[in-house]
Amino acid sequence: MREYDSKPLECWTKLKELRRKLVKDTWQSKEKGQILVLGGMGFGCLVAGLGECQMISPMPTGRDWKDPNLITDLADYTQTKGYGRELCATLRVGLGMLFKDTYGLTPSGEILMPDFHLDGLGCQGQIKAVSLYSHYYNIPSFYIEFPLGPDQSDYLVSQLNDSIEWMEKVTGKKYDDELLIEGVYNEWRTRVLFGRIIEFQKAIPAPLTQKNLASFAVLIWRSAGHRRDVGDFFQIALDEVRERAGTQIAALSTERFRLIHEGPNTWYPSSVFKYPQKYGAIYIGSWLYFTEFGAFSVREDGSIYVPQTPEERGIRLRTREDALQSLAEMFLECNQRFVVEERVEQRLNLVEDWKIDGVVFALDRGCPGNTCTSMETVLAMKKKGIRVLVYDTACANPGEFSEAEYHSRIDAFLESLGLNILEGEKGTSS
Repeated sequence: MREYDSKPLECWTKLKELRRKLVKDTWQSKEKGQILVLGGMGFGCLVAGLGECQMISPMPTGRDWKDPNLITDLADYTQTKGYGRELCATLRVGLGMLFKDTYGLTPSGEILMPDFHLDGLGCQGQIKAVSLYSHYYNIPSFYIEFPLGPDQSDYLVSQLNDSIEWMEKVTGKKYDDELLIEGVYNEWRTRVLFGRIIEFQKAIPAPLTQKNLASFAVLIWRSAGHRRDVGDFFQIALDEVRERAGTQIAALSTERFRLIHEGPNTWYPSSVFKYPQKYGAIYIGSWLYFTEFGAFSVREDGSIYVPQTPEERGIRLRTREDALQSLAEMFLECNQRFVVEERVEQRLNLVEDWKIDGVVFALDRGCPGNTCTSMETVLAMKKKGIRVLVYDTACANPGEFSEAEYHSRIDAFLESLGLNILEGEKGTSS
């Protein structure tokens, strides 16, 4: 069996520095007199028109996710308040911090108070959860409903226009369209660069693991894609990944079986991504991560590709309307996760284009938005002879996920396909 050269990512130190800076900027927002916005869904470029602002997600911070016992306790506490397992575990953990008065707790012991709440509604659970945050903080709130496809872009643009007028009213600040335009340009740049990084995952061996991609995606998930320093990082990362792909520098030196992990991955420490590596199997990505955080357009045959940025297409954004139309294009035409009826075909094409040997579906019982069409995809893949495995999980609650069962299923799945644990890997499960 061939063994590839492998080495750590050189941009990893820069990534950690940037993630720490984003957190520090949030913690210091009040002492710097900046507006602090509760929200997410990639609206950082929309808020940027107010000037110096920071965004805090209605989710726990990275340090909290490192403690599985804390996360389980928060989710269980929310359940005692009447919000059961049919609600996304991620939302239950965030609400647990809210109910326990620990949400937004800084290292100095101060609880940050947002100035207003601006968020997108992408699933049923969010519709209820966001109202609880607003009620608890007693702050002005504005919610943007995501349409289900590009043919409804006018509806999204009208909401974005309304949100700007609303932000001016609740803050008393004049909105700067030039800052909005700059933010939209940067958001496009960040997501297109990430999409191009993802395209290099077609290389054999893969230059990155799916866990690497998830770490990169945190910058976009934190609604920081509109920042120039974030876009600059993705350019650095793309240059390095291009070089790794060209010289066959592998994320896993023993790669011999390529997997995608479809569905939400665990936010808490687990061996989900690493465990198959002892067989020489590597998770290289997923349709969910590709389409949620990258920028991908869809061809008539259902295959996906990375589009050019507005600047690369020679499009100049001159007005607020130009910027919002471009933002709607990015969300609705280049982020395909809301177009449910096309998911099966797109996943089938992804398996072919990224040279995938097997697909693992994580069925998160509290996340119907992401698991919708998963079983339909499983059936379609089986008909085409694609190897598929399904397991139950909860991406944000360790108490609802059995690692032992996951290990057992992976072992049976890979061994049934003729793979064996590689020399020196026996007993490795973390």
